[in-house]
Amino acid sequence: MSRRRAVRIRVTGMRDVQKRLTAAGLTMEQPEVVRIMQAGAEMMADRARERAPYRTGALRSGIYTASSLLNNYVPLTRRGRKLNSPLRYPPRPRQVVAVSSVYYGLILEVGGTGKRGRKRRFFRAGIRQAQPAASAYILDRLNRLIEARYGARRATP
Repeated sequence: MSRRRAVRIRVTGMRDVQKRLTAAGLTMEQPEVVRIMQAGAEMMADRARERAPYRTGALRSGIYTASSLLNNYVPLTRRGRKLNSPLRYPPRPRQVVAVSSVYYGLILEVGGTGKRGRKRRFFRAGIRQAQPAASAYILDRLNRLIEARYGARRATP
């Protein structure tokens, strides 16, 4: 049985904001909303990049975010060999994904074998550490977007 290696982030208060988005005539799939969600995910990815072990810089460069709107994937090579690959499946319309695409990132995260096989928690810990600030940012920006839409509706009776 395989274990799931994904870290799911739930933003508290998102259901209320989602109802308000619908009332303002917006959906979670619209570009403005996806941009805000991706900016929050980018905050979390930045924190994971800061925590990533640095030797060649490939591990830090291999952390990126992807959504239906924008894919920040950067192909990395060393001596002509590919170090990472793009996502096999694109993110769903309501989804923003933060990815560590370098093949040895998971080995470092969960611990490998041998003398140097100790765990170096960087990705999950970075994501979880930045999650409260990113959630607050997302909720704040979505509320601003809703207020701007309501204000635009009131101005044009």
